[in-house]
Amino acid sequence: MQKMLGGLRAVHRDYSIGAGLAVGQYERLTDDPYDSEFVHPVVRTHPETGRKALFLNAKNVQRFEDMTEEESRPMLDYLFAHCSRAEICWRHHWQAGDVLIWDNACVQHAVVGDVPKGMDRTMHRITICGEAVL
Repeated sequence: MQKMLGGLRAVHRDYSIGAGLAVGQYERLTDDPYDSEFVHPVVRTHPETGRKALFLNAKNVQRFEDMTEEESRPMLDYLFAHCSRAEICWRHHWQAGDVLIWDNACVQHAVVGDVPKGMDRTMHRITICGEAVL
């Protein structure tokens, strides 16, 4: 599985995926500035740790490069399910004073909306310069 995935590239459809990246960190599929498809490796290597991580999410990935959506769907569904398995996911249960920090280069995250009543959830995004992960 790792060998097969290592050679795949996925087509992402969302302008925000490529919008914040410098030219050369992504590859546009067309020269049309309004086309919002970008292609990225399915597996990327973290520049600091050297660990490999899947670069996929169900919201943006449409298909694998050189495959139709129909051909891609079974493997994508399998990978999306794999990435959301409870035994490999962290589900935080907020308490007063909690602070969480994560590395966007190797995690998927989502707001669940379960902050206890009367407690505020404040988020600050910090972007650190460094080597591109893609």
